[in-house]
Amino acid sequence: MEHCALPVADPGHGYDNAVAGELLTLDGCGSSAGACGSSIYEGGYIWFLLSKPEGSAAQLNTEGSCTTSFAPDVAGQYEVALMVYDGTSFFQSELATTVVTVGPVD
Repeated sequence: MEHCALPVADPGHGYDNAVAGELLTLDGCGSSAGACGSSIYEGGYIWFLLSKPEGSAAQLNTEGSCTTSFAPDVAGQYEVALMVYDGTSFFQSELATTVVTVGPVD
């Protein structure tokens, strides 16, 4: 029996000093399926906004693609996570996170 590695989610780089109201794009296209040479399932990119500053109404644009975007609306830290699924056996990756830090509005 062949051993299959789990897919690996890579949510890309975060942002160190983003501006409130600016549309930000996160790129998870560097993720890999890993399972027996399969590819990531079409629509198999699942993005989550794990945490955001108090009072924020920001939401991710989650359409199942390898990129997502959102506009942080208040200063503070936003933690974004990505999970991917392969296209063969529906193995899922571990949750991988990145942080977006938004500075105060001048």
